[in-house]
Amino acid sequence: MFSPTFREELAKRVGQLVELETNDLFVSGILGGLKDNSIVVVEFTGYSNVTHFILIADINFIRFPIAS
Repeated sequence: MFSPTFREELAKRVGQLVELETNDLFVSGILGGLKDNSIVVVEFTGYSNVTHFILIADINFIRFPIAS
């Protein structure tokens, strides 16, 4: 069941895999946390980790793939 607000739903899913898009960015990684009106996503590039700070209002698409 989904939470009443998008922010509450994101808070429940901290630590899960996430794929999201903004107008100019596609990120696939771990949802690291929420702060005020933004989220933290840690992307694994193979050589290092890249941390993205994304405003919740800028998210156009999000999904939580099932890890195999």
